[in-house]
Amino acid sequence: FTPLPTRGQLLTGTSLYETASVGVVSKIKGDVDETFARLDKDGSGTIKFDEIVNLMKKHKGEKFLLPSSDLLKNSIPNTLDDAGFDYSRAIMYRTVCSDLSDLSDVKYDVLVFFSPSGIESLFKNFPDFEQGPTRIAVFGPTTAKAAEAAGLRIDINAPTAKAPSMTMALEQYITG
Repeated sequence: FTPLPTRGQLLTGTSLYETASVGVVSKIKGDVDETFARLDKDGSGTIKFDEIVNLMKKHKGEKFLLPSSDLLKNSIPNTLDDAGFDYSRAIMYRTVCSDLSDLSDVKYDVLVFFSPSGIESLFKNFPDFEQGPTRIAVFGPTTAKAAEAAGLRIDINAPTAKAPSMTMALEQYITG
């Protein structure tokens, strides 16, 4: 029970509305945390595709929407097809290489890549790129494979058991 705000509280901004908003946000966060915990069967802190597929199997008669980019690992639709799911793929965005040629004179300490298309964009924009002392950070095995195939030295890799996020991997690299 939240008491009605006093006139002073209304004037200072601590109104019933603000108090209720905090309560609603807390409730939503609690619901999201609870749902995430139920989906994260192995307790890794991430929800893997196979965990989602297992959940979907409980609702096999339903129709599913697969929102994705134009670049999607073949294993995802193949897994859904093999399991017999009724789904439609919706391409929500297209991956394009940005024109970064105006950055040719800029030198960076670390370049971070989250997908193979980022590696492709680097060499499309800077065909003569030489890594030199620039550190390369990659997220995920397909990005690492693309970086290695392009002849890049990978200095920072995520996710790992000790660094499940890129932020954590960068922090660990910087702090030694």
